[in-house]
Amino acid sequence: MPKKLPPKVPVKLLIPKNLIPEIDEIVTEESYDGRGDLALTLIRWYIYERKRLKGIDKELTIVKNRDNGPKI
Repeated sequence: MPKKLPPKVPVKLLIPKNLIPEIDEIVTEESYDGRGDLALTLIRWYIYERKRLKGIDKELTIVKNRDNGPKI
């Protein structure tokens, strides 16, 4: 049985008119199902990258704290 997708909530997005041709080009060239599909993909990517960068920041903090610890 296929995995059931979580429910979606409608969100209104206003985009500057001058960006529409480029957005439509990306949708066509990269085979998105429409502007909404592209927007959802970019939002998911941003959330993923944000979490990844927070993880890197935590690791960097751990390394800095370890390097600044007492020397024996």
